[in-house]
Amino acid sequence: MRKFYFLGRYGGQRRSDLGVCEWDHFDFNKKTVFVSQIKTGNRIWVPLSDRLIEEMATWKRNRKFVVMSPKKRGEPWARTSITNEMIATTRGLGFQTTDSKGKPRFYSPHGLRHLCGIELAHAGASDRRSLPCSATPR
Repeated sequence: MRKFYFLGRYGGQRRSDLGVCEWDHFDFNKKTVFVSQIKTGNRIWVPLSDRLIEEMATWKRNRKFVVMSPKKRGEPWARTSITNEMIATTRGLGFQTTDSKGKPRFYSPHGLRHLCGIELAHAGASDRRSLPCSATPR
């Protein structure tokens, strides 16, 4: 879960794109990652934050995918598995919020995407810089 957290929080991509993220998509010298967005079909270069690069430097790079499925050897995680695991993890840590009707809600990968976009905006990033992390082009 740690890898998904950092990729979502500091990379701002959708869970479907995080699940199939491969090591050779990253150019650490240029501080970018190439993403072929599943939802939009867009192929984009996304800047990498120093915080994400520092974290990823501690990860083993012995497989094709950055994060491997714990159930299917050599395969990426399924999208719903990512969400279910994050909900279970945040629930276990006691992290919870409520919806508009007062019902408990737990954190999901989509919230990390928005958090990344918000942080970029607060840091003064241009719309062009933050758009790949927070919006669906129309």
